[in-house]
Amino acid sequence: AVVILIAFGFLITLVLAWYHGEHGRQRVSGPELVMVAALTILAGSALYLIRAARASDGPGIATGTVDGPETGLGTPPAAPLRSVAVLPFLDMSPDGDQAYFADGMTEELLNALAQLSDVRVAARTSSFAFREAGLSVPEIGSRLGVGTIVEGSVRKSESRLRITAQLVSVEDGYHLWSNTFDRDVADVFAVQEEIAKAIADALDLRLRGERGELAVRGQTVSHEAQDLYLRGRFAWNRRSQESLEQAVDYFRRATEIDPTYARAFVGLGDAYAVLGFYDYRPPGEAFPLATAAARRALDLEPALAEAHATLGYAALYYDWDWELAEAEFLRAIGLGPTYPVAHQWYANFLTAMGRFEEATTSMRRSSELDPLSMIAHAATGWVYYYAGDYEGAVRQLEESIARDPAFELSYLWIGMALEELGRFDDAVARIRTNVRLSGGSAISRLAMAHALAGGGHMDEARALMAELETGDAAGYVPAYELARVHAGLGDLDRAVTLLERGFDERSHSMVFARVDPQLGPLRNHPAYRRLLERLNLSEPG
Repeated sequence: AVVILIAFGFLITLVLAWYHGEHGRQRVSGPELVMVAALTILAGSALYLIRAARASDGPGIATGTVDGPETGLGTPPAAPLRSVAVLPFLDMSPDGDQAYFADGMTEELLNALAQLSDVRVAARTSSFAFREAGLSVPEIGSRLGVGTIVEGSVRKSESRLRITAQLVSVEDGYHLWSNTFDRDVADVFAVQEEIAKAIADALDLRLRGERGELAVRGQTVSHEAQDLYLRGRFAWNRRSQESLEQAVDYFRRATEIDPTYARAFVGLGDAYAVLGFYDYRPPGEAFPLATAAARRALDLEPALAEAHATLGYAALYYDWDWELAEAEFLRAIGLGPTYPVAHQWYANFLTAMGRFEEATTSMRRSSELDPLSMIAHAATGWVYYYAGDYEGAVRQLEESIARDPAFELSYLWIGMALEELGRFDDAVARIRTNVRLSGGSAISRLAMAHALAGGGHMDEARALMAELETGDAAGYVPAYELARVHAGLGDLDRAVTLLERGFDERSHSMVFARVDPQLGPLRNHPAYRRLLERLNLSEPG
């Protein structure tokens, strides 16, 4: 703009000098003033047009899209520079066998960046969803609602480590910072901190803590222990029974090598908790081990939000200590307000307590923090279901299916909601998809039996139940899930007997006994009401 104005000013001066030199006049006349004004207006118009053309050629701001926040004309972009997503680092090792290390490096860097003040960091689930998406940086940034992207690669060979990392602006695709680090493997922690600090400087951010130092949370000085921890997290994220048992082994070995490694104890607690939740281990075995590991982590580092969330999880699903569960979830959220899992688990607690409006808010907060997390998005529909808003549940779960047609829980929950609306044929069709996607799990087949019974197909429902209850079903068949189907079949005494068995087994699903619509036929059964009293749950209205 300055160059153009100088050029026009020089042109005007040249014209006036020539004119006065030719005519010997000493004063500027009226027509000359008009000419100067016209040239100035012309220059301003040209600048405006050039600026508008440049803006239209650059990345636009989407308005009212599903994947990103809305913005209005003339408002600042919804994705400020001080927001970042860390994409999975590529494994460039010679043997291609360091994926766990590259993923672990990405997670550690993500955790370090989460400590920066005034910055929003996309959650792991959302960032890792773009591992092989083949999208451009602007497209990824738009979907995640962030202004910057961190990407890089890891090459590990024996004891040497090469890490490349770059920070890219979503708006124009330019690199704000990039660097390559050639270090010994033992220096991996220092490299993580160095990258985080460099990114903070690039974004002109202030680091938390005294004197602007980046705190390292729950770290270890042992490379071997850290390697086992990274392997454990890699296995835990796969969520199969085999991988969860592998995760337990990796985390346990890490804590044996370094008994002061707080985050390894958190990982161990998380692995036991999920094994108990999915009934891969008996609740009486898995959840006490999860609690012990989380408490050990907090002994080492009291401010670990993840450990408090795990304690809340065990207090909810095993101890049935409602006051303690809520206190631990709120403590986790206070220490780690951007930790999406804490908000999701707290929403589960609020649902069990019948506090549905709060549960919806908490679940939506989890989804905002991790926008590509299918569990948080679908579980919002699950909250609507328990709240009795079946139409809302169907709408939410239809959106979830549109987002990811392979996410099996969406079909289970939408089928349950359709049942409550009396649309039994649609419910059976949806749950049939869940059966296929889950590989015929016992829970999906039990849900199918309930939907068949609701639609009047009693013989089919009873045949399926007989198959499941005689031991032909693959895996463990939870007593609580069996009770729901017997309630739907009208076998109320049998349903209550199964609920009492679930109570004795401390089945985690028992926490929803008060609000579960499928237990509606039992509302006036004396044994059911006594069971609620034993659970310290108030009688439903």
